[in-house]
Amino acid sequence: PHLRAAGRDPSAYHGAMMPQRGFRRALAWVPRPIRAFAWDALEWLRHETPALLMIHAGVESPADAFTGAGHAVRKWQPGDDPGWVALLNESGAFGHWDEARLAVEMDGLRREGQYFALSGTKLVAGAGVLERPLRKRPALEIGWVVRDPNYKGQKLGHRVTLAALRFAQATAGGRAIYLYTDDH
Repeated sequence: PHLRAAGRDPSAYHGAMMPQRGFRRALAWVPRPIRAFAWDALEWLRHETPALLMIHAGVESPADAFTGAGHAVRKWQPGDDPGWVALLNESGAFGHWDEARLAVEMDGLRREGQYFALSGTKLVAGAGVLERPLRKRPALEIGWVVRDPNYKGQKLGHRVTLAALRFAQATAGGRAIYLYTDDH
């Protein structure tokens, strides 16, 4: 009725009417494709534009990384969280960390897909795999790539990211693998 009153024929939209609830009621006369575009645009505006969004579509593994002398790369182990918090704080890239924030922020993290580079027993770089959707589809994100600034230039970030990517490739099961950053 409100469409007819506005001079529009509701049958022209082939049932593309939006549910008549709350604030959406006012947009009911807008055709579905335009509404869908508008909601996607609003969702996009809520998030910062990434500085980098890389989607790995290949099936081949990337080449081996530089094997820096004295720096082993291994998976996360129980007891690593205090060292991980120290690494995140040392990097200065993500604000202040403690174990409570780590527990919250790492929601979706696959602990068996978290890799660290070590200098002796100190965690000096890290990257991991998270279960996070990409464009509303199941995907794996390579995330929380971090390096102690005192170890710059040794390709440790490259090594842990490569290890995480290989884990993601082995466990993706057809899902997209991506790296997203809004950092520098």
